[in-house]
Amino acid sequence: MDFSEKATALAKKLSNQIGVEARFITSDIYKIAHVLDEEFDVVFTSGGVLTWLPDIEEWGKIVARYVKSGGFFYIREDHPIPFVFDDERDDSELKLRYPYFTTDEPLMFEGGSTYADSQAKLQTRKSYEWPHSLSSVLNSLIDAGLRIEFLHEFPFTTWKQLPFMIEREDGRWILPSNQECLPLMYSIKASKP
Repeated sequence: MDFSEKATALAKKLSNQIGVEARFITSDIYKIAHVLDEEFDVVFTSGGVLTWLPDIEEWGKIVARYVKSGGFFYIREDHPIPFVFDDERDDSELKLRYPYFTTDEPLMFEGGSTYADSQAKLQTRKSYEWPHSLSSVLNSLIDAGLRIEFLHEFPFTTWKQLPFMIEREDGRWILPSNQECLPLMYSIKASKP
């Protein structure tokens, strides 16, 4: 599921190319009940999704609604900790700039690239994002009736979150010094009894 017609069209094309039968739905997450009325053994949220969502509690309810009894939800997401630091610094000092906890109003950013291709030059565009603490994500799932099976935190990530990060040989990104001092990514598995 994605709110972008282009994203779901590309997903369908890739699915056909590799011969995997799949269904892709274009919808706003908060309106998905209008187009999907099923439950699933596994519900998955990929990395980089939560920052675009204003209501994390409602997201938790939506996730839980689609997990069958006995099934589970899994998320691999960017940790909220790196997003509190200034991402426009030329040096590698970790300096606080943004809030960690969820805010009523979104943070607004202006940029000339897209998360899909940081090298692509676009017209200046505005982006609106909401910070969500790790506890708000966990509690939204618990409050929606899911049982947390595990929470894992990792000292690496899959993209260059901060300008001074370095890429390892395995393609993961890490901080240049004190490489394991901060979580950069996490995963949660939550089941429905």
